Amino acid sequence: MSIRPRLLALASASALLPAFLGTSALSSWAIPTLTDAHPIPIGAVQGAGTTSPYAGRTVVVEGVVTGDFQGENQLGGVFIQDTGDEDEDTSDGIFIHVKGTNDLEVGDRVQVKGKVSEYKDQTQITPAAVEKLGGGDAVAPLELNLPVTDWERHEGMLLRFPQSLSILDSHNFDRYGELTYGTDRQWAPTGIVDPGQPAIDLLASNNANRLTVDDGRTSQNPTPAIHPNGKPMAKDNYFRSGDQVANLTGVLGYSFGSYRLQPTTGADHTASNPRPPVPEKQGNLRVASFNVLNYFTTLTSDDSRARGADTPEEFQRQQAKIVAAMTALDADVFGLMEIENNGTAVDDLVAALNARAGEGTYAAVRTGKVGSDAIFQAFVYKPTTVEPVGSAETLSFGSTGNRPSLLQTFRHKDSGELVNVSVNHLKSKGLACKSDPDTGDGQGNCNQTRSKAAEDLVSWLQDDPTGQGAARTVIIGDLNSYDHEDPVKTIVEGGYADMEKKFAGEQAYSYVFDGMSGYLDHALANQAAEASIVDARAWHINADEADIFDYDMTYKKAAEQELYSPDPYRSSDHDPVVVSLRLGNPESPMPSSPTPAEPTPSRSILHPGLPKTSS
Repeated sequence: MSIRPRLLALASASALLPAFLGTSALSSWAIPTLTDAHPIPIGAVQGAGTTSPYAGRTVVVEGVVTGDFQGENQLGGVFIQDTGDEDEDTSDGIFIHVKGTNDLEVGDRVQVKGKVSEYKDQTQITPAAVEKLGGGDAVAPLELNLPVTDWERHEGMLLRFPQSLSILDSHNFDRYGELTYGTDRQWAPTGIVDPGQPAIDLLASNNANRLTVDDGRTSQNPTPAIHPNGKPMAKDNYFRSGDQVANLTGVLGYSFGSYRLQPTTGADHTASNPRPPVPEKQGNLRVASFNVLNYFTTLTSDDSRARGADTPEEFQRQQAKIVAAMTALDADVFGLMEIENNGTAVDDLVAALNARAGEGTYAAVRTGKVGSDAIFQAFVYKPTTVEPVGSAETLSFGSTGNRPSLLQTFRHKDSGELVNVSVNHLKSKGLACKSDPDTGDGQGNCNQTRSKAAEDLVSWLQDDPTGQGAARTVIIGDLNSYDHEDPVKTIVEGGYADMEKKFAGEQAYSYVFDGMSGYLDHALANQAAEASIVDARAWHINADEADIFDYDMTYKKAAEQELYSPDPYRSSDHDPVVVSLRLGNPESPMPSSPTPAEPTPSRSILHPGLPKTSS
């Protein structure tokens, strides 16, 4: 499931906000008499509700500047805070909408006269006059810990979160400078609990334990991108989801449907989730599942229906990362998803792999175009270790959005033993299917559509479609379903065991969406195959990485373009899943794969023309 438009992610995040945010009842205190000579407490202006009782009126307030965001492409003002009105239901801080014409900085004590308004649901004052009363004052931040049950009473205040928080999501980091934090890593509800009320309750708990941290800027694709520690992002100063941050400090604003902290200083960052090495090579047959995020040799600049790179330079960057990841994995069989369904894209990728690894190292199973979708699944393999037996077979699910299943029997040359590998890519959750909408139980759109495909797949595989009599069958691919959802349960009930859960546990993951981790990319084995599998797990090179490191050049400024490296990290949005089998009786496990050298992208021929796409 690949969702590139950042606005969709923003809308999804807004939809997940806790219902309790901003619902405080209006207090019954008397509004102070307003005079120019007697400033009123900021708490009185804020009020205890979501709307100021002074909205539309002119007020005079005094306070100390706690956050200065007057610069170009910043918020267009400052936050000030007073000593408080001793009412815990009201905020002592407020945003003053002034643009860099005032000589104000953090620590200045000011008197402000201006009109109160609710700008995009944030209380602010637009001053007719600002008088600087002094300087050098300091406001101690209010210390809070997540979860926070009422953000409104802190709107505009200087806050510090001393607890160690986990980076959950960076999807909007490159476009909007946003990061999402939580008390701990959060899990996709239906990845660890059943659909229905358990999933609904876990989602509510996830949302209650979140904090959005912005960057104090209003421009899209800001540069330089700022690391949580307050320094510019760099190749040697980066973060990953799962890293820890303490002492987040800033002022609390409200915009785009959520409360968000605007940092005033860098936080304490701990790289607690470092980039992992390649999974240790075990057994004597390695099978990998890899969603390569729209590997299209047709450029979008040539055909607007294409889904991948826009330009030849972008394509070379994309290809270099995918090749780096695949050669590092050193799998004997790759089941790939999101390859352009034009009959030639997989050959192009094989040529690039062989340019890096040596001529003849890899080959592709010949399928031609499969189905009518713009993308399809493909097999790439190492002829020195395995050979396809018989022809590849496909199972069509009709016009359901489920891409046809692709099945190939492989013979392991050293042992002579056979393995069926079925690579799949089921319908995404992005848009509702006809008569199959999101029911609200946590499984998303098109659950019945995916479940029926899973049922048909199990039934089809029982009939030995390749006719080779292979006892072992492994189902891999992007099923667009977490492991507690109906499609995966259907396959498990059909006689297949979940290998990722077996070897990596309940909290295995290969994908992060809306700041919640889980695995959509599966490795399921029948009884005969399970007996030969010695390990199965995701290689976390993509899901935890900020997409500012990807190949896409569309919006990135020069400083952000320099963050690119032709390495495996953020080669896709899905982590590859590696399944290790031991066939025959090898004397000892294979040695670990060496660290790959930097890739040399091939000179690829760009092929025009696309098949018709399906939803």
